[in-house]
Amino acid sequence: MNGASSGKLNLIISVIGKILPLLIRIAPFLLAAIVLIKIIVAFIPAGQAFLLLKSTDSAAAALTGSAPWIDPVKWLLLIAVLSAVRIGLEAVSEYMSVLLKQRFEYRLEEMLAHKAANIPLILFDQADYYDTLQRAKSNISVRGFRLLELILTIVECLFTLAGYIVLLTQFSWLLIIALIAGTIPTLLVHLKIGEWNFWLQRYQTPYVRRLVYLFELLTQRFAAKELRIYRLAPAFLKEWGDYYWKNAREQRKVDKKSISTRSGIDGWNTVTLLAYSVYVLWVCFSRKLSLGTFVAVSQILSSTQAQMKNVAYSLSQFYEESMIIQEFFTFMDTEEEHKNEDKPAFTGKVQEGISVNNLSFTYPGSTKPALNNISFRINKNETVAIVGENGAGKSTLIHCLIGLHQSYEGSITYDHTDLKDINVASFRNHVSAVFQDYVHYHGSVKENIGFGNVERIDNLAAIEAAAGLSGAAEFIDRLPNSYNTQVGAGFQNAQELSIGQWQKLALGRAYFNDGSIVVLDEPTASLDPTTESELYRQFHQLSEGKVTFLVSHRLGSCRIADRIVVLKQGELVEQGTHDELMKLGGEYKQMYESQAEWYLQEASYKGA
Repeated sequence: MNGASSGKLNLIISVIGKILPLLIRIAPFLLAAIVLIKIIVAFIPAGQAFLLLKSTDSAAAALTGSAPWIDPVKWLLLIAVLSAVRIGLEAVSEYMSVLLKQRFEYRLEEMLAHKAANIPLILFDQADYYDTLQRAKSNISVRGFRLLELILTIVECLFTLAGYIVLLTQFSWLLIIALIAGTIPTLLVHLKIGEWNFWLQRYQTPYVRRLVYLFELLTQRFAAKELRIYRLAPAFLKEWGDYYWKNAREQRKVDKKSISTRSGIDGWNTVTLLAYSVYVLWVCFSRKLSLGTFVAVSQILSSTQAQMKNVAYSLSQFYEESMIIQEFFTFMDTEEEHKNEDKPAFTGKVQEGISVNNLSFTYPGSTKPALNNISFRINKNETVAIVGENGAGKSTLIHCLIGLHQSYEGSITYDHTDLKDINVASFRNHVSAVFQDYVHYHGSVKENIGFGNVERIDNLAAIEAAAGLSGAAEFIDRLPNSYNTQVGAGFQNAQELSIGQWQKLALGRAYFNDGSIVVLDEPTASLDPTTESELYRQFHQLSEGKVTFLVSHRLGSCRIADRIVVLKQGELVEQGTHDELMKLGGEYKQMYESQAEWYLQEASYKGA
């Protein structure tokens, strides 16, 4: 066996070794019942072929008057009984397969979703991850069960072939050897076609993702306004069309080559069937065998070649599907973020302080650190504002401080315990956050706030209190079903909210969780000035007795912070209170006065 054939066999064995144990764990008795039925059904064609021989011989005898006419009728009735049994068993097997398919599809999609929810956050910043995910989730549930169907088809065909071979051994071993040898080219051709299709699909993954993205731009709500204002639809339609026809041309090339190759092998099978039939006729003539034998062997010969062709095709399909589903298992092998389940739980409150020592972080694929050798200390119950220009590293620093990025260099310690030595789940239980890219959960208002702490999501009084603090209660009371109103225009009978209202719900989640570590990343970016002012007046309620990280481009809001950390190009360039930094006359003062000057100019314009 050469290296290529060995590789194909190893892949098939590897995938079977992963799929079958999974199926056995999901529904062992259901799987066993389906296999048993398939085996029983597989032997029925051989039994029918034997009965066909008997009925043909008895019919020939009845026509010559040497046997009663009822004899062939009996054999035909037995053939009909076997057909009815086969139909009944196949119906039962089909229903069982539906049940097994539902369980199997659920399990595969659950595994995929669980893995995606537990991989390191940093992977979401890499294009390769999305290609891998696209290949892993591409009809995975359908393809996964397709593998089982192919296994069962192959098993059924092999048992059917076994029955035929038992009958053919009484006729000619040479014919059996010829049939097996004649099937090899069919198998090799279909394996090659499967490889062509797989590698085309793999190559086209990033282009298919781009195609889907462009189509979403053209059809989804989030881009509808700009498409109309900037008249972007024609440009996006052209780009979408270019990608579509590029992929279509490549697919046509593969299809054309596959069709011509498949036609050639079908011609080969026709020629070999003719040769086998001539051989059968010669054997029957030379041995003076009965008409029933000739008819039965001819039927078995045709069926055997068809079954062998089916096995060859199913094996090639199995190989192609194995290459595809291997992408799923490759994704499942992605290392998950460290949960530190064996580490001590977080105490729930910062008692002494947080120390950041020589912290550096570089995104995969980048040569320039996003954070470079940063050190500072945060005292308990302190509010720390993190400021800097776009791309300075503010959000990256936040992600490191709360453990979302774990592959940093240096150390972050909470009360002298390294963050990497703290149980992750227990730590995150005490973190409340409003990120720049907060989520619009398409569900009820109650859920949008309650997701801040799912263990208390039925505590409506606490949800209402959080909504009051975030300023969301005012518009919630005007909604048709108050906290039970469905929001998000993507679903029927749901109400869309303004961007500011969505942000108030996100703030409500942070209040509802009531964590001892609070992250506010541009928390007022979408709020109107009145609501923003009210939020900062209530800020002490959210931050009292907690460590709070505040990221904001509006430097006036940083005056409420106990400490301000100034980043520039990934480095800490200044830190101190607002007054201290203004006296220092450095980066912070320059940014602050630049904003203040703009406000003063605006006021003078209005005064004029």
